[in-house]
Amino acid sequence: MSLFAGNRLQTLFDFSGYRGFLRLLSFLLILVFNCQIGTAQTKQVTVSAVQKAFSSFEYKKVIDLSTELLQQKENLSESEIIDVLRMRAIAYYVLDEDELATLAFLKILKIKPDYRLDTLKNSPKIISFFEKIKNNYLSEKKKSEQLKKTEKIKEAKPDLSRFRRSVLRSIVFPGWGHLYSGQKEKGLILTGLSAASLSASVYFILRTNDLEKKYLNALEQNDIDRKYNAYNRSFKIRNGALLAYALVWGYAQFDLTAALFRNPERQLTLSLFPAAENSIVNGISLRYSF
Repeated sequence: MSLFAGNRLQTLFDFSGYRGFLRLLSFLLILVFNCQIGTAQTKQVTVSAVQKAFSSFEYKKVIDLSTELLQQKENLSESEIIDVLRMRAIAYYVLDEDELATLAFLKILKIKPDYRLDTLKNSPKIISFFEKIKNNYLSEKKKSEQLKKTEKIKEAKPDLSRFRRSVLRSIVFPGWGHLYSGQKEKGLILTGLSAASLSASVYFILRTNDLEKKYLNALEQNDIDRKYNAYNRSFKIRNGALLAYALVWGYAQFDLTAALFRNPERQLTLSLFPAAENSIVNGISLRYSF
């Protein structure tokens, strides 16, 4: 008898060949189907158990069952989660656990901010309790959103007090303002060019003045020509150095202020408006402030 049973089992689990493939496929389909049915039954029974406990006023049991159920909430739909949280919150409220009831209601509002309790299924006291929580939640949410918008606007706007200090430094010495505003690479380049051109300007201003005096005091023609050429060469280098410093200075001011003009909150605006009533002449207004 045992040998016969063993042969039957061997035949049942023999998956070789075409019939074995069909037997294996049937076995897998049955297994998956049973798993799905088991999961659905567990889910339905668990939710039904919470509802049954809630209807029987077994509020501690409601809390225990809902705790277990919400740990596997991936098996629940959104409406089921909200309903379980509602029963959980009411259970806490009835047991004088207002803080825990508040937390449960807040979880509902995070899922569905416009959620409303059914006036036919819930008592006026619970509805009033929930509405206070909802109003506070929506108020805090609105404040948080406004704060985020304000922070974004602040981030978009330049720091004008720091900008003014940067401009003043840039006016005194090109490149200094860029370094102060955090533009280190550009600031170092502009500072180097400014120092080189300014140093050359000062040096050749002094040298040109000295050569001019020597040229004016020369008596012989050969000496006059030689000293004039030296003076003229120094004069041209002096002018070139001054021009280079002026260009670096102008570029530094333009580049530093260009960022402010590019800011959408600080754009230069043009507006047309009537100069006077019944007048065909329009006025032009250019506005820019910082």
